[in-house]
Amino acid sequence: MHQKIFKYVALIALWLLIVAILNACGLPPGTPSFQTAIETAVPLGTADPATVPDIPTPVVTSNTVTLFGSVEPVNWVELSFLNGGRIEEVLVAEGEFVSAGQPLARLHISDLSLTIDAAQAAVDTAAARLTEIAAGPRQEEIDALNALMEAASAGVGTASAQYALVNAGPGSGDIAAAQAAVAAAAAAEKQSRDFHDQLIMNNILGTPEEQARLAWQADTAALTAAQAALDDLLAGASGESLAAAASSITAASANVESVQAQLDLLLAGSSPEAVAVLQAEMREAEIALAIAADAANVAVQESLLTAPFDGVVVSVSVRPSETIVDGETVPVIVLADLTHMQVVSSDLDELFVATVQPGQKATITFDALSGLQLAGTVSYVGLRPTPDALDPTVTKYSVIITLDNADPLLRWGMTANVEIETD
Repeated sequence: MHQKIFKYVALIALWLLIVAILNACGLPPGTPSFQTAIETAVPLGTADPATVPDIPTPVVTSNTVTLFGSVEPVNWVELSFLNGGRIEEVLVAEGEFVSAGQPLARLHISDLSLTIDAAQAAVDTAAARLTEIAAGPRQEEIDALNALMEAASAGVGTASAQYALVNAGPGSGDIAAAQAAVAAAAAAEKQSRDFHDQLIMNNILGTPEEQARLAWQADTAALTAAQAALDDLLAGASGESLAAAASSITAASANVESVQAQLDLLLAGSSPEAVAVLQAEMREAEIALAIAADAANVAVQESLLTAPFDGVVVSVSVRPSETIVDGETVPVIVLADLTHMQVVSSDLDELFVATVQPGQKATITFDALSGLQLAGTVSYVGLRPTPDALDPTVTKYSVIITLDNADPLLRWGMTANVEIETD
């Protein structure tokens, strides 16, 4: 029907052209004028419907629908990083075939090993403390406290003897006794000082070192008191001498009680409350380590772009050392599977949309590839119209035709001519 209309219009145009030429050359008598020719062809205002051919409305009058579209891959993707940063590596080039899971590009990330090492050290420390408290006191700690107890007891005896000597006043042999007390106190002070120094040298710190230091201080005070008593004895006893001697007894006794309390606590072992506290610290350290490890894994994963499927790298838009601004979803790499191609068209007029259905066969030719003809199948017909940029009043729908076989000569974006068999 369309061909008949076109033929009719062409004949009219040819007839009008002939008449115009004759008018220009001078018409012989009886020859119809240009206006007469027009009125004869289609009499204005008086045309008989029976003599004028029908001009059909745009409906499908044959078994094909012709469309224009462009070639594109069935499966393609624009890949970008979730976060911004500096490009560390670009591992592929345009045109390169890649496999699913293959690394494509990498962002620079800071060294996360220090954070993980610190968290691991906290776990190790908590575990060591828990093991130590569960194992009970070491023999070295018990021996150290027993030695402190002996020194503290000796200090009490020395202080008591000194007080008795001062209180009795000078007498036969008193000066010699006082001198002996000074010598004994000096020996005790030296013993406690040497013991304290030995603990420091052997790196035995904590409670043993603290108690050794207290014992040393007590023996030093006893030595000072003994020397003062000797001095007072030589000068004659006084109230200050008695008070100093009594104070030495009090300090030495307090030292004995303190050492005994520490020894009892050590031998009794750790309380359930102390074990529970260390166990809680252990759990917190383990959680912190797990969080640090997870954060490191996430950072590593988010810094790496990988191929989601087998395909060809179509474009690479970044280079090493370039910076991606955080928050911008910039396509870094475009990947496509060029083995499966399709034609996408937005040229299906609403008058023909009802005749085109998924599954219908189609023949596709290409402006850039003369002589190439491929077969395809309609895989999708749009459910809503696509805007027409040239004429918003025109209603058209999109159509996707999947090619049965993709020719190696095809390129993304090529113009395609599609004839769909609608029967």
